Amino acid sequence: MHLDPYSVLVGFVGVVEIGVACALLAVVARRGAAGADDDRGPLRAWTGFVLAALSLVSWPVLYLWLQSLVPRWADVMCIQGVTRVGAGDPGPARFFPPLVAVAQATKPVLAFLAGTWLVLHRTDRRTGSAPLSSRLRGVLALLALVALVDASASLGALGIPKDDRSLSVGCCTFASAARDVRAPWPFSAWSPHAAAPFVTAAHLGLGAVLLVGTSAWRARTTTGRAWPRGAPLVVFAAAAAVPVGLAFLSTVLAPHLLGRPEHFCAYCALAETPESLLGVGLFLTGVFATGWAAVLATLGRPAASEAPLAPAVAGWLRVAQVATACATAFVVGALALR
Repeated sequence: MHLDPYSVLVGFVGVVEIGVACALLAVVARRGAAGADDDRGPLRAWTGFVLAALSLVSWPVLYLWLQSLVPRWADVMCIQGVTRVGAGDPGPARFFPPLVAVAQATKPVLAFLAGTWLVLHRTDRRTGSAPLSSRLRGVLALLALVALVDASASLGALGIPKDDRSLSVGCCTFASAARDVRAPWPFSAWSPHAAAPFVTAAHLGLGAVLLVGTSAWRARTTTGRAWPRGAPLVVFAAAAAVPVGLAFLSTVLAPHLLGRPEHFCAYCALAETPESLLGVGLFLTGVFATGWAAVLATLGRPAASEAPLAPAVAGWLRVAQVATACATAFVVGALALR
């Protein structure tokens, strides 16, 4: 195994993440004295805070490590090429791409679950009877289980021998632009150029739906309704915005920002145009804040008599509104000015 500072960092974060996740599962499962079910106990709360912090830190660490691997192979141009190292190899290296894919998929899930626990924990702290204790235990258990999967995938990818492995395709993008197999369904059946107008319309349309939906939802909270009738549609739009946003980033925004019409690589866009990270961060903040508002409005109902939910839900919807508006403005500005 090739050791460099980022490899050591990934290994350290992974080992600590597994240790903290196992400790948290043990704490969550513990029963006993009266008050042991109170999530506001210092051991459970601090263990949850540590795991939430590790979940957030491990996300950029993973990509810093993958970026550091790029120079190891002459036919690898960016992180996307690294994620295909070992594909088709009969040895252990064939497990490297799926392990990296698992690690990439679990990072945003961990970030969302960590935020979910923090949102519910803050609401529970405002009460005197800890009505959300059982639900917080469930969120913490799920967070710990996903963290175990995430850390195991990262450590597995780190430990797999990757020396003398080459790629069947040398560029960071696929050899043929006739079909973009990376794009989410239904865009995967089209060429990137054919899909671009539809992806752009879908991305901007979902952004408009989120803005209007969160505004209407927030307006209804003034009547004390934290979960109005149309809220599920807003949550569905936020969930649908994620795959569409990924398709938009690789199919439309990446070649535009890079100035290379045939270069459909989100990794290159993020690496060569750091300002695009701001747009991605704003987009994810809008989606996550909408999800946290929905979680608080549903799972937080037992605390409603002691900690009114509607103002708290409205606060997260305000965050979602501002972040979504800024992300949409960023996209329009990037397409118009660059």
